[in-house]
Amino acid sequence: MHRVIQALSSFILVLSLLNIWGGEEYGVYAYYMSVITVLLALAEFGTPNVFRREYANSTGLSAREVFSNLFVLRLCFIVPISLCFLGLAWSYSTWFFVSYSCIVLLLAYRLSEYVLEVNFRNGVISRIKSLVYIVGLALKLTLVYYGKGVEFLALVTLIEHMVFTLVFTKLAKLSFSFRSVSLKFIKGLFYMSTAFALTYIVLALGAKLYTLLVFNLLGEQQTGVFAFSARLVEVLLIPTQAFFVIFLPLLMKTSGNNKFETLYSDIVCAFFYIYLLGLSIFLLLQDSIMAVLINNPREIVSFMNVYVISIPFMVLFSLSTVYYTVKGRVRIIFIRSCVFLVLSLILGVSLIEVMGLKGVVWATLLTYFLVELFSYLFISEAKEELILRGFGILKLFEVKTVFVRLYKIKIEG
Repeated sequence: MHRVIQALSSFILVLSLLNIWGGEEYGVYAYYMSVITVLLALAEFGTPNVFRREYANSTGLSAREVFSNLFVLRLCFIVPISLCFLGLAWSYSTWFFVSYSCIVLLLAYRLSEYVLEVNFRNGVISRIKSLVYIVGLALKLTLVYYGKGVEFLALVTLIEHMVFTLVFTKLAKLSFSFRSVSLKFIKGLFYMSTAFALTYIVLALGAKLYTLLVFNLLGEQQTGVFAFSARLVEVLLIPTQAFFVIFLPLLMKTSGNNKFETLYSDIVCAFFYIYLLGLSIFLLLQDSIMAVLINNPREIVSFMNVYVISIPFMVLFSLSTVYYTVKGRVRIIFIRSCVFLVLSLILGVSLIEVMGLKGVVWATLLTYFLVELFSYLFISEAKEELILRGFGILKLFEVKTVFVRLYKIKIEG
């Protein structure tokens, strides 16, 4: 629930900024946030998913060993990124980035939140985060209404992270141990996290990277249009956050037996057809919704009519990452992510210059298609996942049965 509230709170804030500040000023803010998102991803460096995987692996190291080694690894990225934010604050002459420098330092303790997730204490996390996000949204909207700038928004975000750190660290009750730190294990974690980091940057932050391209190639106004559309897509993708939080532990438990293939193809089927139905409804109602939400929605509606086509591809690509994570095929994640990154940047720059904002859509679609084609032709282990994914999509007439099976698994879990 807190993920829904977070996404909706962020969307409400963005909607307010767009209507109060206008497209150009909001476009600059979106550019700042894109830079921040990329740097925060580098600071995390894929360690959240590595932690969830290793902590849930009962045959591996103890909880304290996993926590201690990943804590050290995270510091290696957090400290340089924190200093980088201070450099941005000096370069752009704003203390907006100073708050995020402090937020990055707090990320070292966020492993406590992941401990609660793996131990299926999502209810506790949800209640705490939901309350903080709602209060934070109210404060930010008040500040914007009274004419305060982006610096005050960043300060409220810092306070939110301070609350999370204090509460989750106390609840998780994990302690750091120098004796548990092993250079050999840290190197192994670094290799796994590298693949996850690149995947996360490419997939979850793809829209942010395109925001940077649009800002530099098309200017502030078009950046505002694209950034708002990208944020709307993030709201539509909220259900996919269940992949790593809920379905990864479930798939880990079934890995190695014949239930795994059925469960994975069922998840593919459920999410694929949920999104096809949901996006169809969204396209039918979009004009009316946007007319109520935005003062001048014409450009955004025109772009969103095309941009939503890429959403099912985003969903399936994200789900494939969960599959390779469970199977321990980090190498495949790394290769696919590298190919995706290179293709998305090359096609993005080329097509945005020629086609404007719609070039983003075509670049995204072509990149997904070429990555899957590359995987099928040159990565033999990837064929198994592609076949299972295709089998899940073909379960059109079994959708009801699929949902019943998934519901039973949820109840049993």
